[in-house]
Amino acid sequence: FKVCPVSQKVHTTQSNSQSITNRQNSQIIVFDTPGIVDQTEMKKHKLSSSFVSSCRHSIQHADVIGILHDISNRWTRSALQPLIINLLKEYKSKPSFLVLNKIDMVKGKRVLLDTIRSLTCKNISLDPNFTKVTKQPIKPDGSEAVEKEAGWPYFKSIFLVSSLKGDGVEKVADFLSSMSTEGAWQYRNNELTDQEPEKLIEGFVRARLLDYLPQEIPYNLKVELEFFSNENNKMFASVLIVCPNER
Repeated sequence: FKVCPVSQKVHTTQSNSQSITNRQNSQIIVFDTPGIVDQTEMKKHKLSSSFVSSCRHSIQHADVIGILHDISNRWTRSALQPLIINLLKEYKSKPSFLVLNKIDMVKGKRVLLDTIRSLTCKNISLDPNFTKVTKQPIKPDGSEAVEKEAGWPYFKSIFLVSSLKGDGVEKVADFLSSMSTEGAWQYRNNELTDQEPEKLIEGFVRARLLDYLPQEIPYNLKVELEFFSNENNKMFASVLIVCPNER
């Protein structure tokens, strides 16, 4: 069972990778794809065209689409990017769900409830205690949602998550397990990713650069693995960070 999470943020992932988790009798394969970006962001961060096409490729091979939305940003939390909405329209035949991340940084239930109403075009609502999800009837042509262009009315479910604390992640995994269908497993039971350790290490370093450096600076730095050793279950690595100029 394959799920493609779509993020609205340029992040460390430069190409497609897959992570694997096995739950009971189900194998869930998560495509980790680059964030959705427009032409302005591509030019600003000097991204190749493959950065965008890789996400579309993952969606085409996925069974379900997950939208990851940062709810901590007060300026952007009430609407999905037009690029995201257009993708959902294009692949409307695939089921989708919404994950609101960083809920630990939001104060007050009212903000969460209002955001959910906006992002789902009032089609999905939660009770004030966040214990029950209710879906409202949609117009057959979906005209109301198309006019507003702020959200997507066809999400099968919505999840409130704090990835930092791990809150809510288990519910997402349970949801994906419940949607799995019969078929052969693609990976062995002990495999966790299709990426080599060297690539994972480089990715960890890029993530820290994004955490601590402002604006476009981390995107202009080149990360190179200088030394890598994996012996007797112990890893040693040295990573070079190459700057484009002295400044």
